[in-house]
Amino acid sequence: MATPGPSLAQLVAQLRKETQAPIAKARAALAENGNDYNKALVALREAAAKTSAKVAHRTTKEGLVGVFAHASRCGMVELNCETDFVQRGDIFISAVKSITNTLASGSAPPCAPAPLSLFGEVNKPDNLKVWADDPEAGSITSLLIESIAKCGENVQLRRITLSPARITP
Repeated sequence: MATPGPSLAQLVAQLRKETQAPIAKARAALAENGNDYNKALVALREAAAKTSAKVAHRTTKEGLVGVFAHASRCGMVELNCETDFVQRGDIFISAVKSITNTLASGSAPPCAPAPLSLFGEVNKPDNLKVWADDPEAGSITSLLIESIAKCGENVQLRRITLSPARITP
């Protein structure tokens, strides 16, 4: 005798836990995909990418700066959003922490120091795109898209500044 799969309520709860989608959107995604969890998850992520494209033109004036110091490098990450309400929220704060941790772990691409400076700054859109799309960088793009979907606002990686860490005894 085969055991029944998870109930609709369990699938909705699991989708909400993973994507932070509202109950109605999670149920709709499951209904559209024949209660197939994996297909519903893909559908919600595609919807998140569409939301990201819709809000991309909006101005981001609020934000946070994440700072890290690691054995080989230290630096700062500036992540911006549209309103102070989102900026103070757990979703945005965890996105800043996740990006900062990715850079601190050393898995992100190297950043050469700028001339006459100890700091290498990545703040031009083309350079940020390279960082965001680098598969070794812990999928920063997916973190940004997920943050946009969860909070419903434009979220932009504004600046990354890195420096070699110099530990003095």
